[in-house]
Amino acid sequence: MLYDYINLDKEQKEPLYIQLYSNIKLNIQNGNIQAGSKLPSIRKLSADLNISKTTIENAYSQLCAEGYITNRPQSGFYTADVAANNIKSTYLPHISETNSSSAEWKYDFTGKSVDIGDISLKLWKKYIRYIINCDYLITSYGDPQGEQRLRQALSKYSYSVRGVTADCGEIVIGAGTQPLLYILCGMLRQHYGNIIAVESYGFSYAERVFADCNYSVVKAETERSSIDVDFLKNTGARILLINPSGNLQSGKALKVSKRNELLRWAEENDAIIIEDDYNGELKYSSKPIPAMQGSNKNRVVYIGSFSKLLLPSVRIGYMVLSPELLGYYTANKEKYNQTASKMEQLALAKYISDGQMERSLRRLRKIYKDKSEFTLKQLKQISKFAKLTLLETSLSVNIKFNNPVDLVKLKKLLYENKIKAIFRDNDDNSFSISFSGIEKSNIEKGISIIGEIIKNLTS
Repeated sequence: MLYDYINLDKEQKEPLYIQLYSNIKLNIQNGNIQAGSKLPSIRKLSADLNISKTTIENAYSQLCAEGYITNRPQSGFYTADVAANNIKSTYLPHISETNSSSAEWKYDFTGKSVDIGDISLKLWKKYIRYIINCDYLITSYGDPQGEQRLRQALSKYSYSVRGVTADCGEIVIGAGTQPLLYILCGMLRQHYGNIIAVESYGFSYAERVFADCNYSVVKAETERSSIDVDFLKNTGARILLINPSGNLQSGKALKVSKRNELLRWAEENDAIIIEDDYNGELKYSSKPIPAMQGSNKNRVVYIGSFSKLLLPSVRIGYMVLSPELLGYYTANKEKYNQTASKMEQLALAKYISDGQMERSLRRLRKIYKDKSEFTLKQLKQISKFAKLTLLETSLSVNIKFNNPVDLVKLKKLLYENKIKAIFRDNDDNSFSISFSGIEKSNIEKGISIIGEIIKNLTS
């Protein structure tokens, strides 16, 4: 029966009609549904699968357009004889990272998702529904700077958990860090030049923004995984992007003495520091060090987001501008479009104001502490082949091999076993796995396979 071959997942981002279309198309190609077979009517399939008739109409229309089925008036839909047209499904032995859906990966260690068991999804849906029912709130364009309710909530929240000092007028909302950086880049050049220094193991998405905006990017990091101020002076850079909460190579937070040194450099050289505080509040092994912005708001632009605290799909980030940059932004803010959903902003504002974000933060610190310890325990089997470094704020473990390993071959073998991991362009004989988006049982199974692959590669 047709129903034996239909597998729909309403939790996937891919629209249901595309899933239905793909299911039917694949099974026609494979011969599982024979040519000339009559398909269920739109009404019947809608009732049996508990999905809308519009979804089925869209799927059937696409299949008709491509010639996989035909619509016979007064009779119904029938599968076409695609074998005569040599239409055949092709299966590749190697799964490509770029064209595979998340459903095809059994063990996703990339950290681009969150474990559904770790997130209060029902609670977030409740806040979204609340805002949807407030018609007067969602029937107009939003504030280009971000909804005032959210900026007010963030002013209190960021001070409470990160020591950031900002009133709501100094905060700018955007759909994540990248869109905010594009706005920032437009303001920085006239004040601070076009040379920007970044950590060697930094934020590749940020570097993409700087390249798009024609900034000269220099890597300003020593072997001690700490910013060298003398190097900064020699480059002539007056802009520095840094994540003080957790270096992506060492996993260590920047020491207070080095933070103060960088703030002095900024004062003495009329420079600005962009503090990318990625997951800074999620440190769980010790109390988080307050953000640099709280020590000198004149020389620091603070950027925060909620991808691991809430949901990666809720694309909301915020930045706190320095007084100098705020003046420029305020004069020109009507020229910028708001990129973050007004509805999600208002839901997040209430979520934070009700104390839900801080409750979630306390709970997630315990969960990620447990997951990190569990992951390191499972990785002990390969500790004789590589150095393991916990990158706490990145919610991942870096695996640096003791001896040279063919990373291209390793990546291929992982993909063949439906395992996704983190490979960075500038990684030297290493890769990383994140434990944020995968449940513990799959962490154990996935690492077991990774261990066998590494043993075979290094033997």
